[in-house]
Amino acid sequence: WIGVFLGDAETGDSGESVRLLRMLRLARIVRLVRLLKLKWIMDIINDHMDSEYMSVVINIIKMIVLLLCLNHLIACIWFEIGMNRDGVYAMGWVEAYEVEVWE
Repeated sequence: WIGVFLGDAETGDSGESVRLLRMLRLARIVRLVRLLKLKWIMDIINDHMDSEYMSVVINIIKMIVLLLCLNHLIACIWFEIGMNRDGVYAMGWVEAYEVEVWE
């Protein structure tokens, strides 16, 4: 997405690009507010649980989900690095090893 916005900036329409980047920043802030609401909901659920066992299980599940999300983010960044051509090499590692890319 950033490449699309930066491509627009190169054509001289930088005012619109700045507005789009501000809108993206606003969207990120809205998502953070939603995360705060999710934490509030999880706190209410924890308050209503009578079992210490269920509380531990829920915390383990939350940690596993967080770990999966973090691993996904790292994998996406690594894939983008592999797709990137920096001019020194003719192709990234994704093309060099003929990794299937779903489009």
